[in-house]
Amino acid sequence: MDLNNLVNTFSQYTPKELQQMLCGYLATLPPDEFERRHKHYDETLRNSGKEAMLQEVVCRLVAAGMPVEEIALVLSRRVDDVNACANDATVKKYAKTLKQRRAKKEQSGK
Repeated sequence: MDLNNLVNTFSQYTPKELQQMLCGYLATLPPDEFERRHKHYDETLRNSGKEAMLQEVVCRLVAAGMPVEEIALVLSRRVDDVNACANDATVKKYAKTLKQRRAKKEQSGK
């Protein structure tokens, strides 16, 4: 099936129906097959650059003072993954930039 046919097929369903179909399909997978597909999805995210973008968002939120547990909840990530990003040296850079921006904003606001 080519991409156009696939898009046409899925466009006839609402997002809620698609979600239900996907959940039904995932429930039928054996645990090892689900794990394999999940790992493939994670690798695809990393290779497409979305993982790097997500890490940058985590760094910025940590630098702004948001708790790691709350970031994990909001971004639907594991706390361990968020902690790994939070301990990155990039956080210090974002914290410094944020501090400078706040100082500049306070000076211009006076």
